Amino acid sequence: MFEFIQIVDMLIKLDYNLVKNRGVYMVDFGALNRIGRDIRKNFEPQLNIKLRSREVHLLSMIQKHPGEPFVFYSEGIGLERSSFSYLSEVLELKGLIERKDLVDDKRTKTMVLTAAGEQIADEIERQFQEYLENLLSVLTKEEVTRLDDLIEELKKITKKMDNNDGK
Repeated sequence: MFEFIQIVDMLIKLDYNLVKNRGVYMVDFGALNRIGRDIRKNFEPQLNIKLRSREVHLLSMIQKHPGEPFVFYSEGIGLERSSFSYLSEVLELKGLIERKDLVDDKRTKTMVLTAAGEQIADEIERQFQEYLENLLSVLTKEEVTRLDDLIEELKKITKKMDNNDGK
């Protein structure tokens, strides 16, 4: 966990971790993905149904971001369209999601949690919060405060970039 704080701190330092790469300044956004992946890699929820890690991740994404198009979820998980279609079919066969037309565009599909999917997603979230609390328990109060400050700083930076839209 200390390494996590150091990585996040490095992203903030030196003008947001700008590095010289072939004459162009770049930010290592992949580091953020690696941090998230490293945190989630040891999380295995104990459920009354067998789910693979990507199924767990997708249920959590649908719960946190309901009504988004398929492409939103497939990009968030990092799967190509065909692999993602299979993943959504599996969750639908398990009775955890339903695929529906997007309200604004009938040509685009979205997914919603069923009642059973909502219960499982709630349990995943509860167990993940316990998992995070356990991870953070090795940190001092000051380190948790610093980590929270760094995350807030990253949120401000990404919001600033979102408002710029790459212009």
